[in-house]
Order: sequence, then C-alpha cells, then structure tokens
Amino acid sequence: MKKPLQDLSALEIGLYVLLAGVLAAGVAIAAYDPVMYVNWYVPEDGVIEYATAGFLLAVAGISLWRLLVCRGAKTGWFSAMMVFTTVLFIFGAGEEVSWGQRIFGFESNAFFQENNDQAETNLHNLMVGEAKINKIIFGQLLTLFLVLFFLIGPFFYARSKRLRVLVDWFYIPVPAWHHSLGFVLALIATVLIADGKRAELSEFALSILLFLIVLRPRNAALFARA
Repeated sequence: MKKPLQDLSALEIGLYVLLAGVLAAGVAIAAYDPVMYVNWYVPEDGVIEYATAGFLLAVAGISLWRLLVCRGAKTGWFSAMMVFTTVLFIFGAGEEVSWGQRIFGFESNAFFQENNDQAETNLHNLMVGEAKINKIIFGQLLTLFLVLFFLIGPFFYARSKRLRVLVDWFYIPVPAWHHSLGFVLALIATVLIADGKRAELSEFALSILLFLIVLRPRNAALFARA
C-alpha cells in the first residue's frame, strides 16, 4: 500500500515545501516585528506579490495549453471551461500587479484616481460609497466560495454519483485530499497574522493551491489527452 506522500510528484512536494516555508516565515516575522513584516516581507511590488501573479498566469497557461492540445477530443464544455479559466486567471494576475502600472510606470486615469482606494488601475480596490469592492466580493463571498470549493465540494463529490457526473460534465477541477489539507493549514497560518497584510500571504497560498489543483485535480483523467 502506498503512503499518502507517494501519491505526490516532486513538483507538488516542492511547491508544498515552498508554501509551508513562506507561511511559517510570514507568521514568525509578523509576530516578531509587524513593521518588518509589512515593509519588508509583503510590500507592494514585492517578491510574494509577483510570485502570486506568476502562479495565476501559470494556471492560465495550463488551461490554454489544454485548450489547444485537447479540444478536438473533448466536448464543447471542455473548450468553454478552458477559455473561461484562461481569461479568469489572466485577469487575476493582472489585478494582482495593477496591470503592470508600477512595472511600466503609467499613471491611473481620473476614474481610478477618484474611485480607487489606492489610486491604482485595478478593480478590486474600487470603492462603492464607503465600502471597498475587495472586502465585499473578494472578502466574504470569496471566503464562502473557497470553503465550498476546498472542503464541502470534495466531500460530497466523493459520496454523490449525481454530483460527480454534473461536476465532471462541466469539467470543474476537484481538489484532492492534499489540496484541502493545504487550504486548512494555510488558513490557520494566515489567521495567526494580526496585521491586515495577511491578505498578501492568503493570496500567495491560494495561487499555489489553485495551480496545484488545475495541474492535477482529483478528476485529472478528464483533462488528459484522449
């Protein structure tokens, strides 16, 4: 009988080690020196922010590759899901780095300067009255979705044939046991950080976990070449 870790590839183990190291260092630094954590460990345009965008782009790359290679042997829903995933994660990566605003040095237009909480060219920091879209959509609603996706969904997927057929028909990647475990541990780690900048580590953890899920989900056979 195989041990659980023998189910993981070297790449998956390496990324989990990276994730654990980044989270552990973040928790330790935030506890020791919150100012250092904010200004040095998770600053704007820092390594963690760009790594997050990089993993999101990698998810888009996997989806685009599958679309080009497998679409002739799959259903129309497969192509639709691959297009959707590609566009979604390109959008996510672009939002993460404000569409390269600080990389290329362009100024936000008048709309974003007036309505964006950080005067940046992105949607997730837009203000609706006194509320930030980021907290409404990317906060409460995203948290609910992630709990459903990582924990509740896989539980019922394994126990309901009807749900399994529906999810597979739409080519929705399902988290494996180690993805769900990684999500729980990352959630615990980021909760230990009192500063509002915990979101930077949460986004980094989520980007790696989503990359791992799309790379090899529980229902990986659906995404293989025919």
